[in-house]
Amino acid sequence: MQRKENISTTLRTLWALLSCSILGLGCAAASETPAPKVVKVEQKEVQKSAEADTVTLEARKVCEDAAREKIKRARGVSYCYEKELPRNPNLAGEVVALLKIDAAGKLSALSISNSTLDNDNVQNCILKKMKRVTFASCPEGGALELTYPWAFKSGR
Repeated sequence: MQRKENISTTLRTLWALLSCSILGLGCAAASETPAPKVVKVEQKEVQKSAEADTVTLEARKVCEDAAREKIKRARGVSYCYEKELPRNPNLAGEVVALLKIDAAGKLSALSISNSTLDNDNVQNCILKKMKRVTFASCPEGGALELTYPWAFKSGR
């Protein structure tokens, strides 16, 4: 109940000040009403900020999931591995790519962050395939930095 009274008092004060300065009405109403407490206004701003952060985190998660799905469906990554199998039938391991995607959906950085495959041909081929992937813009989620792993094992 105290909070409602504080908000009501604050609104009356603001209205009186606004009327005084913009409309040229008498300023007596503004002087009769107590000044708003800054602490209450700051608390409300913090709550809005927390809500905005929640929305941004949710948008970021949606954007990241969409980007991961695009990477998962990227054409040619398995071809990169299969192309090297005849030269090295025991070729197996994991390749982890680090991707940085800006809010506009542009791939701003791409590298292999870790690899147990130890095959430059496969790794370079994967990088070429990833450069061709187009990502959706995601201004609400901001820039993304994510890693994506591929595990390769021959069926022989």
